[in-house]
Amino acid sequence: EKVSFGQEKLFVQSAVQVADMYKELSVSHQKAENHTEALKAVDQAIRLRPDQPKFYLHKADLYSEMRKPQEMLDCLKPAIKLSPEDPKVNHRVAQALYINGDLPGALKHAEQALSKKDSVTDENSDLAPRYLAAEISRAMLKPRQAIAYLPDKLAASGEADQKMEQTSLQAELALEVGDLNLAEAAAVEMRKIDAEDPRGLAVQARLASLHGDDETARRLLQTANQVLERQIVQRTGRNGKPSNYL
Repeated sequence: EKVSFGQEKLFVQSAVQVADMYKELSVSHQKAENHTEALKAVDQAIRLRPDQPKFYLHKADLYSEMRKPQEMLDCLKPAIKLSPEDPKVNHRVAQALYINGDLPGALKHAEQALSKKDSVTDENSDLAPRYLAAEISRAMLKPRQAIAYLPDKLAASGEADQKMEQTSLQAELALEVGDLNLAEAAAVEMRKIDAEDPRGLAVQARLASLHGDDETARRLLQTANQVLERQIVQRTGRNGKPSNYL
């Protein structure tokens, strides 16, 4: 029996809606940390709409959380075939390749993600691939190249811990290449984000040591160590078992 255009359109619309529902179900299982059921649900979404990169990206997120880097990379292969120039897809592929140790391949896809930034309206959209490219370059022992990828300023919005991680990377790279002005500027930003963060305290300690102030460096390192010990207690509880409040 011949299928009319209207019937075909209705089928496609139904498949889209049901696939999206399976994706939402997968996200619900993901939040409940039930990754097995989350994978089953997203696989149903992919079965209905194998032409949608977003489902492969979600599946990659699940494998990332499960600490399965090879599976993460494998499930991204259909996505990159479907959308070889999509910044989000290239960024995720770069992450997967980086985790799997393919640094040149990871940098290639991170740069591909950056090359399409002008077509994206969000001004902060290229920050993630920029920092990823910087991390990859640092792993390749190219700190000056890494610094070149970093943006001129931090994102106006975002999680404090993410901002701290990004500024920490900037500070560490600046110290590696001997750019003390950039390192000190990063240290100032880190204090603004969280004055007691051990990463910021460690950077300040290194700067103090470079300036010959060993007493201040020791004091800052001692403070950083005390903060770390408090965090360990909060995360595990005093008896060494995971805290129920996390």
